[in-house]
Amino acid sequence: MKFKDSLISANVLSKSYKKIPDNSMFFDIETTGLSASRSHLYLIGCAWQIEANGEKKWLLRQCFLDNPAHEKELLAGFSDLLTKRNIRTLIHYNGSTFDIPYLEKKYRFYRMKNPLESFRSEGGTIDLYRTIRPFRRLLGTDSLKQKDAERLIGISRRDRFSGKELIGTYREYLLKGDPELLNAMFLHNAEDVANMLPIYPLTGLSTFFGGGFTIRSVGMTAHPGPGDLRIRLAADCATPIPIRSENDFCSLIWEESSALLTVRPFCGTLKHFFPDYRNYYYLPEEDQAIHKSVGAFVDPAHRVPAKAATCYQKKSGTFLPQPRDRVTPVFRNDYRSKHSYFLYEPDRVPEGSVSENVSFTAYILDLLETLIL
Repeated sequence: MKFKDSLISANVLSKSYKKIPDNSMFFDIETTGLSASRSHLYLIGCAWQIEANGEKKWLLRQCFLDNPAHEKELLAGFSDLLTKRNIRTLIHYNGSTFDIPYLEKKYRFYRMKNPLESFRSEGGTIDLYRTIRPFRRLLGTDSLKQKDAERLIGISRRDRFSGKELIGTYREYLLKGDPELLNAMFLHNAEDVANMLPIYPLTGLSTFFGGGFTIRSVGMTAHPGPGDLRIRLAADCATPIPIRSENDFCSLIWEESSALLTVRPFCGTLKHFFPDYRNYYYLPEEDQAIHKSVGAFVDPAHRVPAKAATCYQKKSGTFLPQPRDRVTPVFRNDYRSKHSYFLYEPDRVPEGSVSENVSFTAYILDLLETLIL
């Protein structure tokens, strides 16, 4: 067994990045295959926080198996490390799919106590990949392998190998004992673990889009034509990269801890459609529908049975788009329009709300959701 300790230089504690839970450990494993029953575990890299010269640092420890027959000792060492360091949260990149199931199968194979069972409760593990993946469209990438996430935040690797390519490197090392081969394996694993630290702040996307913000101001811009509704937000945690996105409903600019959500209102006349059109008459001359209880008094020559597309009343004013028909009454341009609106009357609703029963926070969350779908 060979060990290597080093300090990680990446600093994720600056600014207001999402706080890494206390007693956390970042980890990554290297194996000779995907199947735990037909391959060997040969390298585990772990990083945890220590005090060094009065400062908090992250220590990276790598445990390398130079004899496959001693795999059980490598597993035992990892288990002891989790216990001695009082680790409460394991952080990994797609470890839910590979690393954790692989290790659990190995512990079962050797009939050893599985130390990973204690991390199954909520918050026991943080999978960076699964946390960030819902935002891949927002981040402008179809793939979110770890190296893709690294490129997003500007990380350049020295390592040029993939985990699959290192399988042959490990086998060659067992035959030759070449230290250059060992260094290549250590470097790959070290960068896998160390680079998770600067990737971690991207998990703040989940916090922000889940409601982790404070509304600082709401107001209409003043310029010719319909003004924009601008909502300034203070994010609970900073984004490590600028976020910019827009769609038919809104646009978002988020830098550091400050975000601006801009909504383009519609100023003019829209229609509110009644669902039970069979109970309405349409008045062509007035271009509106009225209930039959009232329409019965209208000259039959000036009324026709309403259809779904003509069963409406018109309203003029300033309207805000809404992704869901949450605020009623709902208005549209025409019956088949996919976009809906609500009448925005800020002077007639409670402070901090867009309607009597819908808060600005709920409305903002609806808009933000459209940016990540």
